[in-house]
Amino acid sequence: TQLVPSPRNDFSKNETLYLFFQIFGLTEELSDQGTLEYLLFKEEEKIYSFSKKIADYPDKTHFLEEFPLADYPPANYKIRVALLDDNNKEVLFSQSHFYISPQPAVPRPWVLSFPMPSSDDPLYANILGLQYQNKGELQKAHSLLEEAFRKQSQSAKYGLDLARILFAEKEYKKVKEIALPFLKEQEKYEFLSVLGKSCQALGEYAEAIAYYKDYLTRFGTNIQILNSTGECYYRWGNVEEALIAWEKSLEINPNQE
Repeated sequence: TQLVPSPRNDFSKNETLYLFFQIFGLTEELSDQGTLEYLLFKEEEKIYSFSKKIADYPDKTHFLEEFPLADYPPANYKIRVALLDDNNKEVLFSQSHFYISPQPAVPRPWVLSFPMPSSDDPLYANILGLQYQNKGELQKAHSLLEEAFRKQSQSAKYGLDLARILFAEKEYKKVKEIALPFLKEQEKYEFLSVLGKSCQALGEYAEAIAYYKDYLTRFGTNIQILNSTGECYYRWGNVEEALIAWEKSLEINPNQE
C-alpha cells in the first residue's frame, strides 16, 4: 500500500483517508485505561463517531486509522480525535479539516513531509501542559511546563508559558525569577505584561507601572494594561495619573463597566 499525503487535504470519493498521529508522554494509566474518540463532521454536523481503547492498539505512540470515503458526498468535513481518561474526561484533542471533491480523481503532484523532533523533546511536555492549563488542571500543567523549561531553559516560549502558569497559581515572586532574565538579558519584551501583573499583585506599584508603560510603548494601546496602570497609580497614591490612564481607556472603549 502506498500512502500519499495530500498537502491541501482534498480527496476524491473513491479514495481512503488514512489518519495518522502520534501521542508522546502517555502515562501508564492512560496507556492502560485511556480511550481515543473519533468524531467526523460534515459542515459542522456530526455524522459519524467511534471510540477505541488505547490498549487495543499495537503501538501506544503511533496511531493509524483508515476511513473509506465512498459513502460520503462531496463537501467540507472535519475530523476530531480526543484522548479520554478512564472517567471519559477529555485530556487533549486535535482536529483537522478536509474536503471530498466531486472529481473522480485528484492529482497528487508532490509529497510534503513535516519532520518532528524526537519523543524526548520538551515540545511535547509543553504542548500537553498547555492542554491541561486550558482544562483548568493547573497542578498537572505546572509539572509539564516546568519539565519543558528545565530541559530547554533558554527558550523564551517555554519560559513565558511557565511564567503564566505560575501567575495563575499566584506564585508572583517565582514569575519574576523566571521572567526577568529573559527581559534583561535577551530583551524578550513579551514578558512585560506578566511582570507588570506580578509586581502589581505583590504591591510593587512603581515597578509594575514601569513594565506597563514599556509594554504600551512597544506594543501599542491595550485597554487592560491601561486600566491596570491606572489601578497601580491609584494604589500608589497618584490619583491624577490614575485618572489620566482611565480616561484614555474610556476614550478607546466608553462602554466599559
